[in-house]
Amino acid sequence: MKVSYRWLSRHLSHLPPPEEVAAILVRLGLEVVSLERFGEAWRQVELVELVERRPHPRSARLWLAVLARGNGERVTVVTGAPPVAPGTRLWWAPPGTALADGRILEVATIQGEASPGMLVSHAELGFVGPDDGLWQWEGRERLGTRLAEVLGEDTVLELELTPNLASYAQSIYGVARELGAALGVEPLPVGDGWEFGQDRLAEVADVGGAPVYSALMVEGYRSAPSPLWMQALLLAVGQRPLTLAVDATNFLLYELGQPIHAFDADRLALPLVVRRAKPGEHLTTLDGVERRLDPEDLVIADQRGPVALAGIMGGAGSAVGPGTRRILLESAHFDAPTVFRAMRRHGLTTEAGLRFGKGSDWQMVGVASRRWVELLKAEGPVEVIASQRVGATPPLRQVAWRPERIRQLLGVDWDDATLWAKLERLGFRRQAQTVVVPSWRVDVEGLPDLAEEVARLTGLDQIPERMPKLPMAVGERLWREAQRDRVRRLLTEAGFWEVITRSFTSPEREEGLVLTELPPVQIENPLREEERQLRRGLLPGLLEVLAYNRGRSDLALPVFEVGPAFGLVEGAAQEWDEVALAWLLEGESRWPSAEEPTVYHLKGAVTFLIQAMGWQVEESQANLPPFLHPGRALTYHRLGDGAPVGFLGELHPRVAARYQLRRVAVAALRLDLPQAPEVAAKRRPSRFPEVVRDLSLLVPEGGQWRQVIALIEASGAPDLVQAWPIDRYQGEFGLSVTVRLVFQSDLGTLTDEAVDAEVHEIVANLESSGYRLREKM
Repeated sequence: MKVSYRWLSRHLSHLPPPEEVAAILVRLGLEVVSLERFGEAWRQVELVELVERRPHPRSARLWLAVLARGNGERVTVVTGAPPVAPGTRLWWAPPGTALADGRILEVATIQGEASPGMLVSHAELGFVGPDDGLWQWEGRERLGTRLAEVLGEDTVLELELTPNLASYAQSIYGVARELGAALGVEPLPVGDGWEFGQDRLAEVADVGGAPVYSALMVEGYRSAPSPLWMQALLLAVGQRPLTLAVDATNFLLYELGQPIHAFDADRLALPLVVRRAKPGEHLTTLDGVERRLDPEDLVIADQRGPVALAGIMGGAGSAVGPGTRRILLESAHFDAPTVFRAMRRHGLTTEAGLRFGKGSDWQMVGVASRRWVELLKAEGPVEVIASQRVGATPPLRQVAWRPERIRQLLGVDWDDATLWAKLERLGFRRQAQTVVVPSWRVDVEGLPDLAEEVARLTGLDQIPERMPKLPMAVGERLWREAQRDRVRRLLTEAGFWEVITRSFTSPEREEGLVLTELPPVQIENPLREEERQLRRGLLPGLLEVLAYNRGRSDLALPVFEVGPAFGLVEGAAQEWDEVALAWLLEGESRWPSAEEPTVYHLKGAVTFLIQAMGWQVEESQANLPPFLHPGRALTYHRLGDGAPVGFLGELHPRVAARYQLRRVAVAALRLDLPQAPEVAAKRRPSRFPEVVRDLSLLVPEGGQWRQVIALIEASGAPDLVQAWPIDRYQGEFGLSVTVRLVFQSDLGTLTDEAVDAEVHEIVANLESSGYRLREKM
């Protein structure tokens, strides 16, 4: 958001320099991205007087203007603007001036006549004038006065507002309020709200979408440019001036953070109705786009149909134009989620929608209406002929006043008076033992928010650093995570490669490949159509990995995945863990054995996993999944109740063909299985550090992970506490595996010499079975 320094100074007297203002805002948590000068190009634009008007010798549509400057010099420029009388005061842009469209003026030769710079119109400097002709000045400033001296230069601070800050600092007045709290100065009051009447201009059918809605009608309006001071402020924050009625609404949007909208009252069939859109309704918005409305959209409708997308953008059919004489002004407090979701649905982001979508201040509804009427009356005779406000005043949020809890959260010993003084400067009020939250602070909900406000205004550098006092406890992993990791380690030992697939899928990708009958968990806002639900099994994703790899190489890698699957149980999402394995029974194998892999190799790996985990399951030929090959499949059932918990077999050829595969062995098991009781000796954590060593070994033909670990454990190394495989590599020299060894003693810190001796014994035991260190090649 852009903030004009001059605009801020309209609300705060004796404002510090811009650089100091930026530093204060940063301390308050409002990130200042940049400071930029605005209006520097106006320094060169000079007030001159037309003393003579000559015809151009070679063009009937051009003429020569002889100008008197403030220093007594005269300059002649060529112009094609409508002629003005001698004695008229004009603005001259000399060579080097930057125009609003980015052009840099030079000494130009036009039809054979030199023209140093040009006489400018309002539009050429970014302003809106009464016509397209030259900018005629009626002020009493002396000749030679620069436009920057009249309009004033500015400094623009660009803020990066996080969502919580945007709810109350998304206006010039909101930023001024924050600065005033930091400086101990009250910003100038914005005044009271409009006293609305009881005329029937609007009705609210959806009170939840529009808790407060107001409308007032003025007549006698004549389209005209807004005053220059307002145009200059709007240009500083990046807003293009248009007409008085529209500029006044934009001005108050930036000043108060309250979006308001002006309708051409003569193009409406009153009264207005605030309601949800009806099926099939359309609206052409001010950007010229015809939009199909959703029944969840909140709209402003007249008796013929929608005329505005509430809180976001008005309709083209009721826009204020040059012929507008009566205006109906809307000022409302809309429900933030309703507006934000509508912006998302239509892909339509507007300044009004951003403010309503992050939460607006309902107390500004009447203030903005009164200020808008005052701005119009200052430029011409208009009269309010009807007004109405619909909706009850929302109650102010209250939070229990517990200063001791605030001190505890911040780690300070400040007294109650100090804490309250900070909150009071930010607009909070006391009411008995509660804190009344101001209407503009829609983000404050509890004591932690109050503590944050105290810290923010005081400055985090003023809060002493203290180490928190926490109970010490030995860390312990969750059983579920430990189960996953143990399954991963065992399957890696068995020679499988782990893959990770996305949890998002679609009914088409899962078709015929899941056993659960639970309905899927749907994604509300899927990024892609093929990822619109959560997976109910891991097998489809694993087969897609095999197909992807098969299309790029002939390697038949045995792969597995451990992860969650999801389903709906009585309308609530339920999650469980699975392990899925797949083996391509074709192409060049990476299996350590010289044998061609078969479904029995996969069964051996699954049996090894079941035994190592101590799972109590039984095999059966009943209720075989339809996606497995008949006669080459089995199912696993939980011991006791016989509930199905997994399957193993060769994929049916028709299913394999869906993935451009021929023969694939697959298996899957749930991890929440009963385990045989075991007595595990608990080792007391040592006070001394671990020593980690990695061994890279060349594996002889027929070698297995399990054998490697068994040989290491059989070496009898007294300080070895853990050993597991971490890598497997196939190179020109053959198969290599890397094992990580962890040594630790309860008696003292191990020396390198002691660890080297134990590693030597381990290597000797491995070499006796044909394993060699890669360094000894």
